[in-house]
Amino acid sequence: MKRPLAASILALFAFFAVIPAIISNEPEELLFDIHTSTFSGTTGEGSRNHIRQHVAEITDPQEKLEYLVDQTWRNRNSMPDLSLELGLRAIDMADSLQDHYNLVKAHSFTGVAYRLLGDYNKAIDIFFTGLTLSKKHQIPQQEGYAHINIANLYIYMEFYNQALENLAPALEIAKKIEDYDMLSYVFLNKGRVLMHMEETDRAIENITYSLNLRRETGNEPGQAVCYKYLGDIYFNRRDYPEAIRNYDLALSTIDKASDRHLYGNILLKKAQISCSSNNFAEAEPFASEALSIGEEVNSRLLIHDALKVLAKVDIERNDYLSATDRLLAINEFADTLFNQQLSEKILSMEFQLERQRQQAEMDIIKRDKEIQELKLSRQRFLANAFILFTALLVISGTFLLIFLRKLRQKNLLLSRQKDELKLINDSKDRMFMVIGHDLRGPLWNLRALIELIKEDQDEFSEKERRDNFNALSRSVQSVSDLLENLLFWAKSQDGKMVFNPINTDLRKLAMKSIRPYRSWAEMKNVKINIYADEEKHPVVADENMIQTVIRNFLSNAIKYSYKNGTIDVSIKTLDDALRFSVTDNGIGMPKEKTLEIFSNEIIHSAKGTGNEAGSGLGLGLSKDFIARHNGKINAVSSPGKGTEFYFELPVNNSH
Repeated sequence: MKRPLAASILALFAFFAVIPAIISNEPEELLFDIHTSTFSGTTGEGSRNHIRQHVAEITDPQEKLEYLVDQTWRNRNSMPDLSLELGLRAIDMADSLQDHYNLVKAHSFTGVAYRLLGDYNKAIDIFFTGLTLSKKHQIPQQEGYAHINIANLYIYMEFYNQALENLAPALEIAKKIEDYDMLSYVFLNKGRVLMHMEETDRAIENITYSLNLRRETGNEPGQAVCYKYLGDIYFNRRDYPEAIRNYDLALSTIDKASDRHLYGNILLKKAQISCSSNNFAEAEPFASEALSIGEEVNSRLLIHDALKVLAKVDIERNDYLSATDRLLAINEFADTLFNQQLSEKILSMEFQLERQRQQAEMDIIKRDKEIQELKLSRQRFLANAFILFTALLVISGTFLLIFLRKLRQKNLLLSRQKDELKLINDSKDRMFMVIGHDLRGPLWNLRALIELIKEDQDEFSEKERRDNFNALSRSVQSVSDLLENLLFWAKSQDGKMVFNPINTDLRKLAMKSIRPYRSWAEMKNVKINIYADEEKHPVVADENMIQTVIRNFLSNAIKYSYKNGTIDVSIKTLDDALRFSVTDNGIGMPKEKTLEIFSNEIIHSAKGTGNEAGSGLGLGLSKDFIARHNGKINAVSSPGKGTEFYFELPVNNSH
């Protein structure tokens, strides 16, 4: 193989080496979850139909309920959508049969299914419902496991303090009812929290305590889980001999037939340790078996990481063809894993926003209750004052006027606070709408570039491959920069959509906003023409708001352009304003549609010419942002002839 090709492969390997910084090191879903240590679910459409058919054939309601609850748990990892379907049916049936024990279990298991499907809001709601029911019907064991489920969800969402708060009552319940299995889960999850908080000594102490409990109860699969986490802690410390010792202990106790995912992750860790010691002959069989298990259990992350190890082994052996094949296979998983991580982060932000909104509503209810109590207090005061009216008329009247004045002031204060809370929540909603909408275009751009490389990779020369992968790396960096910028902007708002105008250059903002979209346009063979003087176009504006408007204009133009189309971006200097416009020759829209698109309501957004999706939010936000600048915004369009979006910003305050 020629040296340029080898260098290209090494560059490719270096690119994929940054992926773990984006993707979580935790397995996609540990098969050693709450209540059990083994996995016995089955996959495939045939299994789904078989389970549904068996449910239909069971005539005894109690027997059917217990089967639904059991299958909800068994299929949570392999078929979480089926698990959710069965769990919801189990909840309805348990409620109708007034079977409180199975009702609480069904809530617990259905919450796990929601978590695995990424719907954290519904998961936390159903977990708390199960917790309430377990308290109401006095089922302490299920109350403890409900707290553990909530803590486990918080660990996945990286809310470690909330996780510890829920593990505390579970610990008390486990001690009170002497449930040593529950106790072992509490200490295991506490160890996981401390491991993520980098308090590794305390993490080791808690996981070791869980391990000793499981030795006493003879829970060997649970022991394997503890050894695996201890190995991970020492692996992160780079204490590889101790990590290997714990991984080997896990392998000696694991049920390899049922705990396939756990077994594959341990093999992968051993392969990574062997690679770090340059023992590639030992690393290869571990990684190969981990890859086989990943394909068996359909674990994208396990497949991805096993392929990375094998690619490194191939490169060390100078087998660059095999390394290239493996790295291209990694590419197929990297996009999915990146989008999965990004979606989880957005879901986490949405979940946090929902929790804040609920807390605000609880605060409002609490304040309303205080108002009612104050009203009752006033009524009691008036009654007592009436009894002493004759003797204490002047004194009572004076105190009454003072009290009423203070009460009125407090009511006004509470009313203002209520309005401020609502304004803060509305502002946060709009900020996260901006973030979600602005990320959609660059992600389409990144996906388009990946598809272009995948489709035509066999026809590329070595230089073209290097150029394409450099473009891909720049596109990933561009998306990352955009995300960091948006998050920093949202954080800086402190609960309000702050307007921060500064002296800036409109042409510079336009060029910066257009850059991430070029690959998407090239994928559709759409040419972007820029008509603007090289000289500066000064204006006083909020850079984040104006960039959001430009990105909205350009995203819509690319989305609704046909292949081989053109997009004209222009900046013109008017008498007292700067005019920025984006014009395409795409599908266009009727005149009545242009009257709807700038509303603040969520409207139906048609799919683009490449089947791209839209949220229907961006142009309404754009109108608000331009209005903050005392500017104008409009669209001119007709079906089949394309669309022009433009805004004008006053320049009377520019320097």
